[in-house]
Amino acid sequence: MQTIDQIKQQVVSVCKKYNCKKIAVFGSYAKGTAREESSDIDLLVYPPSKLGLIRFASMKLDLEKALQKKVDLITYRSISPYMKDSILNSAYTLYEE
Repeated sequence: MQTIDQIKQQVVSVCKKYNCKKIAVFGSYAKGTAREESSDIDLLVYPPSKLGLIRFASMKLDLEKALQKKVDLITYRSISPYMKDSILNSAYTLYEE
């Protein structure tokens, strides 16, 4: 299973490529309860204001390629109000410009 530091090393270059303001891991990897065979990597991204849907999808694919793992990628603005506190409280910042 990948550690937070290993995830960070892989994520930073992708984040810079897409000019992200910030990216954080949350969920099972942030809590230390991830299972190698079944857990995806949950990432919260603060993208630049003009990142379109196609570039967002490309960023997700680049993250999955770099991490060699399925990624659940969400933006800060797309967080469900019902999940916001839980996600933000468990989020661990990997990169911030």
